[in-house]
Amino acid sequence: MVKFGPGLSRWLDAGCALGGGALLATVVAVSWGLAARPGEAVTLHVVHLALAWYAAGVSLMLSLNASDWHGISPRSRLARWCWTWACVSLLVHVGLAFHHFHHWSHADAFDHTRQVGGLGEGIYFSYLLMVLWLADVCWWWARPLSYAAQPAWLFIAWQSFLGFMMFNATVIFGRSSVRVAGLAFCATAVFLWLLNARRRRVADGAGRTHTSPKSWSRRGDR
Repeated sequence: MVKFGPGLSRWLDAGCALGGGALLATVVAVSWGLAARPGEAVTLHVVHLALAWYAAGVSLMLSLNASDWHGISPRSRLARWCWTWACVSLLVHVGLAFHHFHHWSHADAFDHTRQVGGLGEGIYFSYLLMVLWLADVCWWWARPLSYAAQPAWLFIAWQSFLGFMMFNATVIFGRSSVRVAGLAFCATAVFLWLLNARRRRVADGAGRTHTSPKSWSRRGDR
């Protein structure tokens, strides 16, 4: 495998940082400038952006091999940036929602969650999602060796919780277009997960290192 040199790595990181920021700023500016109800539009479109980054990040993560997880390939860095911008976009969306719809009131957000989903306490799962996702992103950037060596059960539990929350946000509570996109992504994610599992079985049979977290190599980030 050809390593991704540090010079190209810096260029890729810079491009992903600037490109992701520019895309988020463009979505906010266009939504605010063209919509009849800018507050509603910008909040909705930013969460669409978060879902798109999330879908790209998960798809890339499911295609990574063992050494990719340590950031030594373009795919790995792209996956980490997609994951990062998905988290950032979600945090921006929540801030916009609290500003434009709930007037920075937890009680109002609680009541809205109860009216929409039947359980006001569901808002705490949203809070937990934000905290855990931000911690996950910081972990991947700050300690890539530790992140790559995490137990398989922890990775699967976290991704299952995220997938459950995204399924509810898109398929259960989303609008018609978002619901279709959510169903398509869930089907694609299941296919990629099964394909990844088949690759692991083939790699096990051939005696090669596969993508299971327990078998990730200890080579550092470059």
